[in-house]
Amino acid sequence: MPRERSPARDKALKMYLEAGDTLIKLKDIADALGVPEGQVRKWKSLDKWDVEKERIEKERSQSAKRNVPNHKSAKKKGGQPGNQNASGNLGGTGAPEINTNAVTHGAYAKYKFEQLPADEAEVFKESGAGNSCESLWIIFAELMSVN
Repeated sequence: MPRERSPARDKALKMYLEAGDTLIKLKDIADALGVPEGQVRKWKSLDKWDVEKERIEKERSQSAKRNVPNHKSAKKKGGQPGNQNASGNLGGTGAPEINTNAVTHGAYAKYKFEQLPADEAEVFKESGAGNSCESLWIIFAELMSVN
C-alpha cells in the first residue's frame, strides 16, 4: 500500500500559487516547510505546478475580459511601412520569355535560335541543319573547333 501524501506537498503548491506574479524561490518554500529543496523541486515537476499556475492565470484573465468581444484584425499584406524595395514594380508574370536566370552551366540547356550568339547562329544557318540529332552533333563539333 502506498504512503500517504505529505501535507507539506499541498502547502508547498499553495504557497507557489499564492505568490502569483512575484517570483518565489523553491528554496524559500523548502525552508518554510522544513523539507529539502530537492523534494520541493520534485513535487513541482511531478505535480506540474507551472501548468496549474498558467491555467489559473488564464481563468483570471478570461473572467476579467468576459464582456469584451473577440475581434481579430485582418493581417495586412505587404512589407513594413516605408519599405521601398519594390517601388516601381508593377508585378506581372515574372521573367521574360527568353530567360536564362536559372542556367548554371548550360550542359542541359535548350536554346532557341534567337538566344544563340551571332557567330553560332551563322554556323547553324550555314550547316543547313534540321532537327536530327546527328546534324546537331556535327554543329556542336564545329562550334567546339571554332572556340
